[in-house]
Amino acid sequence: MTLIQNLQKYVTNENIDYINELANIIIDEGINSIDDLQKYELNYNKENELLLTYDEIIEKCKKNIDDYPYEYDGLLYDKLQLLKEERKLMDSGNQENKILHIIKYYFLTNRDNPFPYMTYQFIIQGKL
Repeated sequence: MTLIQNLQKYVTNENIDYINELANIIIDEGINSIDDLQKYELNYNKENELLLTYDEIIEKCKKNIDDYPYEYDGLLYDKLQLLKEERKLMDSGNQENKILHIIKYYFLTNRDNPFPYMTYQFIIQGKL
């Protein structure tokens, strides 16, 4: 069973867009296994040819959001509040919780997903 076929077992109205985004990454990058997806995520988050830890990636993502909050311009009040809440949640809880809220924030703002492997894991665990 392919990664995409496996994801299709977990489709809900709430996560269909995340699954579509992840399926596009899998297809575009020619990813064939969960190990390939994890390697892709690690390589995607390299900095100066060095692999970053999840904590370093989280901090980098938060810094990118805080330094370049361009997505707040022209938003309706409800969406602005949702983004602010997601940003706030990135500062609390465990590492997994922070990653989950980064994935949500990045999706809502059409940024490239820095955690495709974790997105896959959250989907099959019913957390996304």
